[in-house]
Amino acid sequence: MTVRGKIFMAMGVLVMLVTAAYIGTTQGYLGSLFARYVPEGSGGGLEGLEGLSKYVLGEMKLKALMVTLFVACAVVILGYWLSGLIIHPLHKLIAVMRKVADGDLTTEVPIKRKDEYGQVGEAFNSMTHQLREAMDLRKRLVEDIAHELRMPLSFNPSWS
Repeated sequence: MTVRGKIFMAMGVLVMLVTAAYIGTTQGYLGSLFARYVPEGSGGGLEGLEGLSKYVLGEMKLKALMVTLFVACAVVILGYWLSGLIIHPLHKLIAVMRKVADGDLTTEVPIKRKDEYGQVGEAFNSMTHQLREAMDLRKRLVEDIAHELRMPLSFNPSWS
């Protein structure tokens, strides 16, 4: 699962928990209030209050559903934006890593941040710098060895 997917899943679970808590507390509280002051099946002209109780509890369910849908939409938008903030620097780093893997050791990660992503970028740039130096050293060593191997064959001072 991708980082963005994990963020969406965590936010979805959070929405469900908050919604369940909201519905449970409001429904429970209002239900207990109506149960205390309007006992079910009580006679004496309280039928209107029982209808009011059912209406209010029904409206609360509708409001809870609307709040849930609103919060879910807000969480989707916020989650998409937040996950983009988190993974955007990683996409840049991955693109540079692919170039280095293809042999382009001159590529560097542009560092504009001071957080963990900036630290990773600095470490990666340091690593590619060390690789460039090692490749240059290896190239010079091979050139020197090749030169030394050719030199005795082409010139010998004792032949003069």
